[in-house]
Amino acid sequence: MNNPANPDLSDFASASHGHRLAWFLAGLCALGAVASPVLNLVVWLGPEALHAQPLQRFTGQADMSWFDFPIALGATAITSVNALLLAYGLWRLRGFFICSATDRAFSIPALTGFRAFAWILVSLVIVRPFELAALSAFLSWCEPGEGGSVIVDLGTQDLAMLFFALVFVSVAHVLQQAVRQRDELDAFV
Repeated sequence: MNNPANPDLSDFASASHGHRLAWFLAGLCALGAVASPVLNLVVWLGPEALHAQPLQRFTGQADMSWFDFPIALGATAITSVNALLLAYGLWRLRGFFICSATDRAFSIPALTGFRAFAWILVSLVIVRPFELAALSAFLSWCEPGEGGSVIVDLGTQDLAMLFFALVFVSVAHVLQQAVRQRDELDAFV
């Protein structure tokens, strides 16, 4: 893993707005990376008010008395894939912002973190419909009554997100190629 070197914290106090913004965004990414899996746990294992809306979306029932702890653990496990991917992507983006805050935005570690985040965005878009289908099948199987249904949710919003993620990937690759060419030119001169 290409983690950025330990930052010089004196840069945080510099007068540059760009540095302060980069530090702020690095902090937000770190907070998001920690919060994503925690919020996933809280939604499914927390109070009924938090998981009532997602359950009604998949089951259509107002009565949630059948939703007990083992079912909540199963739902948590299914939705944890996306939460953990998001956490890892935000953590890698955090590294990019730390490098940016320390005037190393176009270094190989920074761009590797940005590229990893871009590819994780693509994987999130691809994994999401499968995760929702697996969750709907699991809840349908656990639900008393009919059961046996699967909800497949794939629409233009997913295609737009995929396009957006692929734009991030292409920008990351173009930037990384530009840095390689700059390094080759510096070595030549």
